[in-house]
Amino acid sequence: MFNGGHRCAAVIAAHRSIPVMICWDADSTTFDVIDVGRRRSAYQFISETEAAARASAARVTLWYERRFDRPLQPRHIGFDLHEIMTEAENRSAAFDAMVPSARTTYEYTGLPLSVTLGAYAIAFDFGYQEEVEAFVRGIADPLGLEIGDPARLLSERFRRQVHRSRRRNLVDDWTILVRALNFHLEGRSAQHLQLSEYWPRVAELEADFNRRRNALSKARKGHEHAVVRDTRKSGAA
Repeated sequence: MFNGGHRCAAVIAAHRSIPVMICWDADSTTFDVIDVGRRRSAYQFISETEAAARASAARVTLWYERRFDRPLQPRHIGFDLHEIMTEAENRSAAFDAMVPSARTTYEYTGLPLSVTLGAYAIAFDFGYQEEVEAFVRGIADPLGLEIGDPARLLSERFRRQVHRSRRRNLVDDWTILVRALNFHLEGRSAQHLQLSEYWPRVAELEADFNRRRNALSKARKGHEHAVVRDTRKSGAA
């Protein structure tokens, strides 16, 4: 079967019938794009502008909501297609409002739209749209800002070509963006933007993030030591 094989198999397995549209004498050029080996992606089914960015940001927000205290591995976040589309639809208003800010941040820092749009959409839901927009204006034009201003720190760090072109993982991008944003929301200056293997939450106080990070690291190290002890006991036995 050239196309629809999985659907046919699902119908057989479910012992149910479904309505099927049959088109006779179809234009042969349609088969240039049907089952050509490309993977289906959520953005193909999202009609708004920046569809790919919305789909990627939806993955990030899903991870934020469901698996937050784990380090982000693997780099590509896997969710079912319908989950991504539902999340993108539910956050449509936030994405509409924050796409310009996310696009500007990407243009001036190279931070991926999946990270910037996801973080800004969460901040939008918390009621921080104006604060985010002011933060992004500082990234685009940092010259008048104080040395410790988080928008200026972020802008200067990513305008260094060596850092901007360096391959980073999603946790690093999220950490440096959200920590800078959180300093801005708190109205505090910062000396540096330290990376972490755990995600800081949007609008989380820096002190709260440090306490949570230390507790998670301590718990993980304790678990690793317990596994090592069990392994040694098993080997001795």
